[in-house]
Amino acid sequence: MSKGRPCVSGLFVYPIKSCSSVSVPTLHIESKGFRHDRTFMLVSVAKNGKHANHSAMSHPRNLHIKCSMADDDTLVVTCEQYCPGDEFPLPLVPLLEGLDPLPVTLHGSSALAYDMGPDAEDFFSRACGQNTKLVYLAPTSLVNHCLGASRPHSNPQSTTCAWVHELGQGSGPHVRGLRLVSHHNQIKLERGLIHAWP
Repeated sequence: MSKGRPCVSGLFVYPIKSCSSVSVPTLHIESKGFRHDRTFMLVSVAKNGKHANHSAMSHPRNLHIKCSMADDDTLVVTCEQYCPGDEFPLPLVPLLEGLDPLPVTLHGSSALAYDMGPDAEDFFSRACGQNTKLVYLAPTSLVNHCLGASRPHSNPQSTTCAWVHELGQGSGPHVRGLRLVSHHNQIKLERGLIHAWP
């Protein structure tokens, strides 16, 4: 790469929001974003009875969940740290017939997700250490394509620091898709690194 000229060194998608990335040779751009990017999401029941979305900052244990594409139609999910030896195969584009709808909110945007069922709930509950559902965000159900961003006044000690500490427990080298969407997030990450590795 010549000085001053950026280049693309790799292409990645995140089939399950806030879990590991998958390296792909090409990216297909669709109306709501990249194909197979954040089409699945993990949710847990919050204290108010509503479903709370998982994020890497609020649920750093999710970083141990690894994804790979077995072929053009199947995603294979593993979590050796908490589900050793188990593999959970998942269709990249599930059939919606028979799936229970589940309304969710992504950073203020409403969407209709679909519960992937009890087998998925069992695997991801064990992987996440709490009752967790895997839901599918059908492209036609999204009102807007949402990109993650932290709240301007969130406490870095309760989010970024916990997240960075988890990276220090062995998953750091695997985090290739770290996405800093603002200068504020860069500052939060720097503070988290200082806190985790003074």
